[in-house]
Amino acid sequence: MKREFISITEIIIKNHNPQDIISRTFKAIPHNFGNTPVLMTAFYREGVLKKTELQTYSEAILKIYKSAYSGTLLGDQIKVYKSRKIENTDRTDTLAIRLKAGLSTCLELDGAKNLFDFIKSESSTDYTYRLTDIVTYDDETAYAIEFEQRENVELPLFKGTIYINTIDYGILNAEFEINPKQIHKMKDSFISTSSHGFDTWPISVKYSVSYRKMNNRYFLNHVRGDLVFSSNHKKRLFNTQFKVFFELAITETQLDNVTRFEREELAPIHSIFSKTIMNYDPLFWGNQDFLRPEDNLLSALKNMNVKLQEFSK
Repeated sequence: MKREFISITEIIIKNHNPQDIISRTFKAIPHNFGNTPVLMTAFYREGVLKKTELQTYSEAILKIYKSAYSGTLLGDQIKVYKSRKIENTDRTDTLAIRLKAGLSTCLELDGAKNLFDFIKSESSTDYTYRLTDIVTYDDETAYAIEFEQRENVELPLFKGTIYINTIDYGILNAEFEINPKQIHKMKDSFISTSSHGFDTWPISVKYSVSYRKMNNRYFLNHVRGDLVFSSNHKKRLFNTQFKVFFELAITETQLDNVTRFEREELAPIHSIFSKTIMNYDPLFWGNQDFLRPEDNLLSALKNMNVKLQEFSK
């Protein structure tokens, strides 16, 4: 056996401090996300499944006024251009639940604007951070940093993974959930129950938020929430499980001639969205394919080649 020496490309190994990366990410937000407003076209949907059966489903085409990420006190706005809902409940249903303020939650989950709790400097002592990998995400190299609230923190905080661009420290994606050990403390925060005599509590609450980089600026791209609840009647032995979801996909962005909406145009984002829609519209998609609730939203919109701008005119 003969030993041979083969030269390889030089490898530089650095000891990356995850908290330092988080700090740099926070400081880079004004530069990465911009100080001018954006007008966005988006598709929104939400639904409730009782066991495995779809109970309610609502969808809408939206315009979103996304205010600047720095240098302003103005909030975001939403205008609904077109919406419809499907109800699969009747008077015999003794238990039904509805999602609280899904539109408002989508805006709040823009953590680069409203600051994810796990990237705030004042919250850093509440979390532990661990750099688990350096990965490729949407053709960008990204740090994968896991975070979890410390054992001595009793408030219901988050655990999950955030993906951060290794070059400019822009946020590419965050996948996180409310700590399962503390979630019982947020019992009444997510849903509205329409029946008396039932006790309902959350089992899991998971979120995903992604951003897209275009022309060296980051924009909100996709928001998804998946919530699981269990409910039972005080006089019954067995529980009923509900799955609740909401999802927002941005399909177009506009930087020129961006103005705020008039007050009378604004959607009631703090209301239960399904209750603001009066009827079912079978022609919602026009001559486009039907978008099924179980479809992957981003892939479905892309495959359908849907330009939501056409529906909002």
